Amino acid sequence: MAIEGRLRRLGALRTHVRIPTDLKGYANSRKVAESFVTAVRSLRQRPGQRQQRQPLQSPDQAPFSPQSPGRHGHSRWQASEDARLHPLPEDAGPHRELIPDQPTAPDASGSPSWRPALVTALVSLVVFRVVTFAVAMGADYGGRFGQQLAQHGLTAITQPWQQWDANWYTWIARVGYGPLSPVHTNGRIYDAVVWPPLFPGMIAAGSKPLGLDEGLVALVITTGALFAALVAIYRLVQLEHDERLALLTLLLVLVYPSAMFLGAGYTEALLLALGAWSFWAALTGRWWLAGVLVAAAVLTKFYALILIVALLFEYMDQLGWSWRRVRLDMAWLVLPSAAALGGWLAYVQLNFGDATRVVTSQKYWDRHLAPPWVALADAVATLRHLRFVGVVDLGALLLLAGLTVYMALRGRRSYAVLMGLSVAVCCATSTLASTARYTAWLFPMFLAAALVLRGKPWLQRAVLVVSAPLMLLLLSRFATGHWAG
Repeated sequence: MAIEGRLRRLGALRTHVRIPTDLKGYANSRKVAESFVTAVRSLRQRPGQRQQRQPLQSPDQAPFSPQSPGRHGHSRWQASEDARLHPLPEDAGPHRELIPDQPTAPDASGSPSWRPALVTALVSLVVFRVVTFAVAMGADYGGRFGQQLAQHGLTAITQPWQQWDANWYTWIARVGYGPLSPVHTNGRIYDAVVWPPLFPGMIAAGSKPLGLDEGLVALVITTGALFAALVAIYRLVQLEHDERLALLTLLLVLVYPSAMFLGAGYTEALLLALGAWSFWAALTGRWWLAGVLVAAAVLTKFYALILIVALLFEYMDQLGWSWRRVRLDMAWLVLPSAAALGGWLAYVQLNFGDATRVVTSQKYWDRHLAPPWVALADAVATLRHLRFVGVVDLGALLLLAGLTVYMALRGRRSYAVLMGLSVAVCCATSTLASTARYTAWLFPMFLAAALVLRGKPWLQRAVLVVSAPLMLLLLSRFATGHWAG
């Protein structure tokens, strides 16, 4: 009983093992004996010699749960009091997996199972595609779809989706930037260099070798990108929270009023996928992959540069803001994007004589950099004249701003940085037009909304009843050539 008394005095009884009342009755118990040995050995170790934690079996068991804020609302993935007892090597860098790459239910081999994410994303995508195709073709053709399909073939499927910016991407894929930089049409001047090259380049690579219709290839690309995005978002939320919240997040993504742009020949689906996967790569220690994905995002939309800032914040957050632990892999978050953007600017300079046209040519779309009060005046005018799409854009900005504050207080801080920078970008231009579309790729916004709605089924149904019909109404406007954002 001397050992038992010693354990009780040191307060280790509850932590390491439960001591039976009658030790003699358990003398042959191998399990109890091994527990005693482990307890005694751990007591003999000094704090700096204790074993580091092993990968967790479930995100809910994580000692630093990303959605369990501390006293000040900061994520407990941060360095804590326990970090002084279990220090990382000075040269370890941010390679500790902050999201344990383990699903809720591992497969038989013990490796993470992607099956729930893949199945849920596929089912969600199929439902989304069937509904949006039916609404788009119904709005454009009415009861004449069969006749149009027989007359025009697959072009009849793509025609409702070839509106506004989607035409620019297919034109660039077909003839390149030269003939469209600038181009005179409808009494106005436009300049195609404002459209980054990745998406039209992918369309050209998929259509020209096989002689396929550019619009059809654009829809195939966006459908694949949307599937990839849904998988990544589900995976991120599943690992940090649970599968129910992951499903709710996907639902909010797909019923967002501007979600129909995720199915059109626009860049939003591709940008959503690249942004979500870049965070997945960062949170699992694959910084080189995160940097490459961010570079691709920058060549999809130039304002995706804000991803670099958010991921740099995440990098330092993982290090507990200890500059001594910064390693060269931090450069992966900057150099690929710098090389990609520098290469594109060099191309524009050599071929069109002025690299700044990628920014200044926005004036042809009545958009330019401006102080925030200019956007505020545009918002006031929107409310005064009750412009339908303008009200949706203003509502999207207010929703993003509110959820940014929530994420900063209750969620992952790098997500809040990304959302906050998006608010700043939207307010730094002369108009709020297309704000709802520009926010459709911000997956942290939908996660924040899911956290707010969690445990409130009546509010979830209310959001669904309002948002889904609004999205389909905007889709009907878009398919018939009207402005929808």
